[in-house]
Amino acid sequence: MAQTVTNIVPVALIEPANHTFVVLGQAQQIDSISDGRWQDSGSNLYAVTSGDWTDRDIASVTSPAIIAALAQSPRMVDFLELGVDVAKVQAAQGSYMFYSDAAAAQLHPDKITAFVSDDPLPALAAMGLSAVEIV
Repeated sequence: MAQTVTNIVPVALIEPANHTFVVLGQAQQIDSISDGRWQDSGSNLYAVTSGDWTDRDIASVTSPAIIAALAQSPRMVDFLELGVDVAKVQAAQGSYMFYSDAAAAQLHPDKITAFVSDDPLPALAAMGLSAVEIV
């Protein structure tokens, strides 16, 4: 069953997150997100993405064994051709804070915060995030 998952990615983790999104099938290329367009009260910038994730996708970012198995799978050849770096995938996976309930989600400036919600805007606002205009 697919669920809408929102990822809040600190700018320092955008590159590792991009590699992870390719492995999960959430992106076709490793530069799917490029900059932070959301800001917290401490002026930290984040990229925010939302999309449909399967239970396997969710398990992949919370279980090191699944990422390790992907690194050994025949599909890894395809990922390598796209430029995926397994070390970056592992770095992103190690920084995930996943919440099944958006109301419980807490923002971490040095972690990827992810939560399940069909309407992520109230949760983003509750975390003190606001959209910034990129000039």
